Amino acid sequence: MARLESTKIEKLYYNLSSGMPEAYFHTVICNALEFMNTAVHSDLHFIPWDNPPKQHPHYLNMDDMQRMVDSNAPFTRKFHQDDLVLDKIDAELLFRGEGRLVP
Repeated sequence: MARLESTKIEKLYYNLSSGMPEAYFHTVICNALEFMNTAVHSDLHFIPWDNPPKQHPHYLNMDDMQRMVDSNAPFTRKFHQDDLVLDKIDAELLFRGEGRLVP
């Protein structure tokens, strides 16, 4: 019963939070007793933030490509729709052909 009550509080917190939605599952997993000692404490994202106050991620573009690759993070955000860097990622990192969803 205590875990159910805790889950309700966590849901309420995240419903009222302005934080990133992908942080929810990392928070739940890293705080679950069965995963606490085995979960990787990293969200594996490359996200350069405004400085200060680190509330909004910068939009990534071609100037950020090398930093993205060097980070070794498999996920990143945030991009403007149809930015050229997305095509470069598709071609050079994902080896995706034009008009294809997967290699």
